[in-house]
Amino acid sequence: MISLEQVRHLAELAHMELSEEELKNLQKDMGGILEFIAQLKEADVSGVEPLTGGHVLENVARIGDSPEDSFAFDKDLLHQFPEKENNYDVVPKIIEK
Repeated sequence: MISLEQVRHLAELAHMELSEEELKNLQKDMGGILEFIAQLKEADVSGVEPLTGGHVLENVARIGDSPEDSFAFDKDLLHQFPEKENNYDVVPKIIEK
């Protein structure tokens, strides 16, 4: 089981301000998740072959688009940033402690 102090620490790392009731609910939910993971660890998978991949990758460019046209929007968007520093786009800080 996860302790309330551990949940408080995780909430602080995530910059989340939670009430005591929210912390206790989160502790219960996280405890349930950890119990389920413990159950999964006990499953016998000795005869199961490991998966490799499990998905098919496809090119996301539309048919008929040239590679130069595929990134035209990105280039236009990046030129709209008003401030640059060392070849990086500067954006305002939105996360505060």
